[in-house]
Amino acid sequence: MAYVLVGKDGNEYGPVELETLITWASEGRVTPRATVRITPGGETVLAHSIPELGLVDQPPKTVEPPVTEYAEYPRVTEVPLQKPSKAGLVSITFWSVLSVSLILFTDGYGYIMAFLGVIDMYQAWRRKDPYLVGILTIGGIAMVVAIAGLLLR
Repeated sequence: MAYVLVGKDGNEYGPVELETLITWASEGRVTPRATVRITPGGETVLAHSIPELGLVDQPPKTVEPPVTEYAEYPRVTEVPLQKPSKAGLVSITFWSVLSVSLILFTDGYGYIMAFLGVIDMYQAWRRKDPYLVGILTIGGIAMVVAIAGLLLR
């Protein structure tokens, strides 16, 4: 009986005798799942079904799925809102009153205080202070009063 080995590349090797096929199997050229056609009948079988070859069919390797278990951490569903601080309003009010007073009644210190008030307004804008509108309003009014005081002096 002759055998034809169908390779992984689709090419047919043979016909060869059983002894040659056994030699190929021992050399590793025939795998358990290789297709072998038995001639003259043309029956097609897998190589592991020919007991003389001594090949054992091994199931295909399976890849273990990744671990899907994760440690449970406490989840925060609601972020507590922080109560807005009125420190920005107090600060700008302080700088405004001080700068207007010093500009109107002294010669140099009011400008320093006005500059510090402008820095305070900028910081409130950068930190997105919830009272930003009030801070800018108080600061703006103080600047207008200070400029008006300088002009009317």
